[in-house]
Amino acid sequence: MGHVIGLDLSCSFLNGTINANSSLTKLSHLQRLNLAFNKLSNFPLGDSISELESLTYLNLSHSVHMIGEKQIPRALSNLSKLVSLDLSSYYTELKVDRKTFRSLLQDLTNLEVLLLDNANASFELPKNVSSSLRYLSLEGIGMFGSISEFQIFHLSNLQVLRFGQNPLLTGSLPNFNRSSSESILELDFFYTGISGKVPDSIGNLHSLWYLNLQSCHLSGSIPESIGNLTAIRELILSENDFTGNVPLTISKLNKLVRLDLSSNYLRGSILEYIDNLTAITQLTIPDNSFTGNVPSTIGKLNKLNYLSLTSNYFEGSIPDIFANFSELVALIFDTNNFTGSFPCSIAALNRLVNLELQNNLLTGPLPSNISGFQRLQSLDLSFNYFTGTTPPSLFLLPRLVSLRVQHNQLTGKLPNVLKKSYLGYVLYRSIDLSYNKLQGEIPNAMLSTSMANKAKEETPKTWFKNELAIYQQVSADVLANSNGCICLFTLCAKYAYESDPCLARAQHSGLREHQ
Repeated sequence: MGHVIGLDLSCSFLNGTINANSSLTKLSHLQRLNLAFNKLSNFPLGDSISELESLTYLNLSHSVHMIGEKQIPRALSNLSKLVSLDLSSYYTELKVDRKTFRSLLQDLTNLEVLLLDNANASFELPKNVSSSLRYLSLEGIGMFGSISEFQIFHLSNLQVLRFGQNPLLTGSLPNFNRSSSESILELDFFYTGISGKVPDSIGNLHSLWYLNLQSCHLSGSIPESIGNLTAIRELILSENDFTGNVPLTISKLNKLVRLDLSSNYLRGSILEYIDNLTAITQLTIPDNSFTGNVPSTIGKLNKLNYLSLTSNYFEGSIPDIFANFSELVALIFDTNNFTGSFPCSIAALNRLVNLELQNNLLTGPLPSNISGFQRLQSLDLSFNYFTGTTPPSLFLLPRLVSLRVQHNQLTGKLPNVLKKSYLGYVLYRSIDLSYNKLQGEIPNAMLSTSMANKAKEETPKTWFKNELAIYQQVSADVLANSNGCICLFTLCAKYAYESDPCLARAQHSGLREHQ
């Protein structure tokens, strides 16, 4: 028993405690111990963990749960041979005192990998750490201080640095020296308080494959040197205050799989020079001031599974180039100035789950092959100028739970089959057909769904009062606007729209204010 050097009990459904008198402490030659993904009620062995003095690898990630003693014992920092220590968790469960926190970062001179994600360590980030560290992840621990004074960026072996979800962490990104930055693979500062500009020296990170600067306070332009990150796979710059054009050099990043520039103040015609990013699967650029057309060359990006251009100033017709986008799950083009017809190739995307084209200037009929949306769950075509008879298949899509086509000029009747066999279909969670020229009786399936959803949100008394008022308003609209036909509304949707009709109409008219 004393010559066991490795023990892996991860995902073993362990419960309860491992006490200091456990036979585990007798494994004096133990070098590797993995207890990850169990349900232990305290830190295994407590201070007796130091008796495992041969340990080089210790993984307790996601193993200590909400009851019992959750303090990381000070004796842990006596394990001088540790090379890898993972105490990360999805939730804040483990606690560490200031002395132990600093000791883990500074005194374990053989330690290369340290993960403390979501531990409770609300202390100032020490300026110096052990030079042996190459992987440091301290996400969501509550630490504070300035990264500008942090010396780890100058460590020659640094590969991964993850400091995300520490909003009290401030400072600015350092200058990255060419000699000490070649080894860096990942940098994550998501939801921190860092500010200032991204330095031109970011281009010295030639090995970088993951950069997450989401939800910081960064400003200025994206540097041209970003094009030097030719190894990068994921580039996330969303929810900052970046301005100006995205540099043309971004077209060099032909290994890029994910690009997220959403919620900034960027402008220009970015879509005209990213057709070289043929490996990309997620392109997310909403809430900016991008302009221009969607060029047909975007068809080269046929590995995309997520494409969002929401809330920009794109115009012109949407090119009919989506036939080969076999992986596309979400296509979100809403709140732009697109004109022209509904591209038929979109209706051929049989893996599509979410389609949003609302708040544009699209015209013409809906395509007859819309029945191809066999996996579609959410469809929003509202606030456009679609005309013609609504394809009956629109109301029979097997997985559709949200349908919004209000404020168009659609005509026709709902098929009776929906009313007769609605139990065979997924119930709608949200449906709005108002302000069209549809005819016929409101199907029971839609009414019962609408009422059921409202009942969950309001007390029965309030819900009944609102529904009655809505029904009266619908009746008035029918009398005033029917011109011999019955206008079709759904009660819940009519109520939701009337909460702010001016805002909705202003958005449709292009009078939106860019924040």
